[in-house]
Amino acid sequence: MPTAGVIMDASAALLNDSAKTIYTYVVQLPYLKNALLKLEGHLEMNGLPKIRKRATPATIAAGTLVYTNPSDIIIPISLWEKAVGETDDYYVPIEERMSLPNVAKDTFLRVYTWQADTIQFVGATTSRVVLLEYYATLPLIVDDTTNVAIIRSQSYLAAKTAELCAKFIGGSVKRSEMLEKEAEEELAMFLAPIIKARQSMPVRRIPFGGFWR
Repeated sequence: MPTAGVIMDASAALLNDSAKTIYTYVVQLPYLKNALLKLEGHLEMNGLPKIRKRATPATIAAGTLVYTNPSDIIIPISLWEKAVGETDDYYVPIEERMSLPNVAKDTFLRVYTWQADTIQFVGATTSRVVLLEYYATLPLIVDDTTNVAIIRSQSYLAAKTAELCAKFIGGSVKRSEMLEKEAEEELAMFLAPIIKARQSMPVRRIPFGGFWR
């Protein structure tokens, strides 16, 4: 995956400043961050996945009603549970519900709900090990050495960063408009294969064992 520096090198070239005399990394960085936020918004609007992660298995003590979220969670994809000490072959899915049923606690967690950005349980009478798979926010870009985690996004991010720099720093309306068009074309090429692949995917639940193959 490219670093932020590689993307800003490409952006500077589009601005006719390959030596980065004007558009240094420090100058470009806020605009690259903005471009990344815009890309994240496009992914969300198109219902496309960003970063899919699996949390470290967590032991949920008996009677616990809330799961402690990872700091970068957007929304859970699936949860699985097993007894403490069991091997991974014993994981079983925890069913998502719109709201929690009014039932007595059992030895299994069985169900969960995602409310107020929190994973909530009815609770279990025994401790359970829970594995969470979730969509995560994009890592923050700190400096030019930061890896940009979205595959094939380099061309769009470079064009969008250059467009924003031309608009808000260079004051060149004509160059900004040209770069805006290029960014739109790069965005279309970035999204098209992802959307096509997603449309062709069968809708089905993946068995837990599939995670490990």
